Amino acid sequence: MATQYKGIAARLNFTGPGRAARKAWPKVKLENGRSVAELLEALKERPAFEVASSSGWFVELQGVVAASDLDSIATQVAGLAAAAAAKGAHAEWAHFPLEGEAFLCQVWDGKRKKFVAAAPEARHVQADYRFIQKGLREVAKKLGAVPPRASAERRLECGCGAAVQRTDTRCASCGRSFKEPLRVDAVPANWEEALSSARKRLHELGLHPDPAASYQGFAELHPQNAKQALGAPGILRDVGFTLLAPEEFERRKTLFEDVLSWPRKFPLGGSKDLREWVDYVRERAWDADRTMLEKLVAERGDTLRALQAVERSRPGWSTAAAEAGEKRADVSLLGPLMGVLLTVAGQAPVGSEAWELQAVLRLAPERVPASRKRALLAQAEKEGLASGARLGHWLEAIRWVERRNLADALSSLLQRAAKTNEKKPAPEGLAWLAQHVLAWKEEGRKLQMWPLPEEELERALKEVVKAGLPAGLARFREEKTAAPPGIEGRDAWSFEVHRVKTPRVRCPECGASIAPKAELRIPKVGKAMGARTVRIYECEACAREEPTSDKLQVRVEAGAPRGTKAPAHFVDYPEVHEARTLVKKGFDEKRYRLFLEQNGLLERRTVKLGGYAGLYEDPEQLQIGVKCKHPSELLHFSPQALGLQLPASRVAVELCVTPGCKKPGVAEEVSTG
Repeated sequence: MATQYKGIAARLNFTGPGRAARKAWPKVKLENGRSVAELLEALKERPAFEVASSSGWFVELQGVVAASDLDSIATQVAGLAAAAAAKGAHAEWAHFPLEGEAFLCQVWDGKRKKFVAAAPEARHVQADYRFIQKGLREVAKKLGAVPPRASAERRLECGCGAAVQRTDTRCASCGRSFKEPLRVDAVPANWEEALSSARKRLHELGLHPDPAASYQGFAELHPQNAKQALGAPGILRDVGFTLLAPEEFERRKTLFEDVLSWPRKFPLGGSKDLREWVDYVRERAWDADRTMLEKLVAERGDTLRALQAVERSRPGWSTAAAEAGEKRADVSLLGPLMGVLLTVAGQAPVGSEAWELQAVLRLAPERVPASRKRALLAQAEKEGLASGARLGHWLEAIRWVERRNLADALSSLLQRAAKTNEKKPAPEGLAWLAQHVLAWKEEGRKLQMWPLPEEELERALKEVVKAGLPAGLARFREEKTAAPPGIEGRDAWSFEVHRVKTPRVRCPECGASIAPKAELRIPKVGKAMGARTVRIYECEACAREEPTSDKLQVRVEAGAPRGTKAPAHFVDYPEVHEARTLVKKGFDEKRYRLFLEQNGLLERRTVKLGGYAGLYEDPEQLQIGVKCKHPSELLHFSPQALGLQLPASRVAVELCVTPGCKKPGVAEEVSTG
């Protein structure tokens, strides 16, 4: 046993750098191109090897390995430990004989930036390697003798017909690299069901797709030798995956490299970002942009036709786009969008989707058949009469089908509402419109009708009011409502967002120096809330690759700049879903929504301190407390309004506001909702 098996173990402690470093560590790429997460999965697959995580702060590895494999596994474990140390964690590991006491541990020295040998009993060594050695000795006894290796490895055949060894990285005959990525072009409808069997077979080859990557890591695989490169394609085809040929991948990559230049060469909407450019063409481009779009079709017609093949179920397109440098835009939208552009130029029929029809109506209404215009207007009217939520779409349809300005379209609907009476009551949509226009005029209440731009709607409302509202609208004036019994208001404050460039901090993942995205200045309020300055950071490069909450850093310090304005105080009430749980009987949702709207609470504040928490993905995380141990308040903010890439509607983080606290704490993790 002593010569056949060896023991290996490691302990990584992330209590120093915190949760952000612990979450970032699995995504680190090692020297062999694999991520830490992939290597951990590979180690878990080994017999007599354990990878355990304790409380999210500690990672411990230990296992029995054949003596012949020790050098390879030791290199992998050392790489994992070094990656953890680079994130600020305490990192140590050791390999040792299963019998005897003569061995040393390797402990990372932060000042010398390398592992330094230490005795297992040294005070700074955290794991009990003697105890681990004893436990692994018993495990090795159960394994039995190692079966003898075959005298020669089974040979494989390259696509050119030449024989290759399983461990070869390149074919000696044709020069093919067996480390070339394997990319999937299309997946079956039931691809998620097919993954479990395919993943198990790939693990046997030594390939470990990253579950956090696109299509759970199956969109792109990275073989390291002939065994993996020649074995994986058959496994993928067996479950219905279609592979992307290298030549086709290069063609698509070239197409996307051209597409990335379009926002500069064919400027629309004032943005040089492809995602924003695509959104503008889809939702806001109008006939004034037609000349530029026709120029695009004339100069890039072949590219547009090629990109019509882009589909959501074909990940090969997204992989090519990412390789070309575009990781943010949803490239599956490009296929239909190319059809719209060709339609505008008269080179393709109008697509079947509603947004395609509306886009062509805005840009080139003469390209849309009269029958489809009538059908669109009739459907929009039906939905708008039934619900105020669809009024914006109805007004849009009137504008683009009948070519009327927004004020004229809005006025026509208000006149229809005024002509109704008790015998012939107004439909819900028209009644909603009349009520909200009156509230906008008399109370200054904000009025929104998606997808109409707020500024454009505001101008149209002013024009309609200036011309005079129909007399019959007065009866739609709504009554004032009160909060339901059992719901009490809570004090809350909203703050202005300040843009600053300092102080800068380091990104825990890539080490880049990053400036604050926003600064919130909280002055002292009464005796219960001390002054604070809160800064919110997000690394643009890391967030562009994967916009998750662990890319955010929230820093807080005592005090606020001199001259900070007092925050706007308001009485907060719970959102509808939360109120429903507080009112046990007789909850009238429609009336409560009206109460929230009348008090300006239906729309969330950009930044809110205090008040009700609302709905978050992990409610328990809102109560983990802060380092200074003082009572905390919840700070809520909108990522989009602060210019963050995080795709969440809102974020909350605990914050100490206790007066007199010199080092106010903030929760290490944020919650998203």
